[in-house]
Amino acid sequence: MILQFVYSYFTQPPSHIHQSTTTMKKRLFLFMLLLAPITYAQRGGGAPPDSATVVQRALEQAEQMKTNLALTPEQATACQNILKNAALERWTLMKNGFGGPGMREAFQEMREKTNTALSKVLTEQQMTKYREMLQEMRGQGGGRRGGQ
Repeated sequence: MILQFVYSYFTQPPSHIHQSTTTMKKRLFLFMLLLAPITYAQRGGGAPPDSATVVQRALEQAEQMKTNLALTPEQATACQNILKNAALERWTLMKNGFGGPGMREAFQEMREKTNTALSKVLTEQQMTKYREMLQEMRGQGGGRRGGQ
């Protein structure tokens, strides 16, 4: 209903040929004001996750690995620790407002460090399957904002 109003408001033929600049500015401002909450909601705005949420996601990923890769109990524990520490390291960087041109490289370096640590715990077959699992997750949008 709101979108219909906005659409009709902007597509109505002008009542007079030359609209004043002020009227156009008002319409543009109204449009932007109505659009802002929609784009904010789509971005998933709000506060970043807390450390408990980040750790929970890492543990869920470790549980998926345990199931999908048929990990031994020792491998599962090691993978949990590796993923949890990596998630906390990423969370700390994000929490401290790390950004700018070096951010992508820093996160890439962390992913490589995590993969190196996992490759010491997993067999070659398991590591190959893990990489496939990551690709599948990224393809489905499960990577969550450049996540691992």
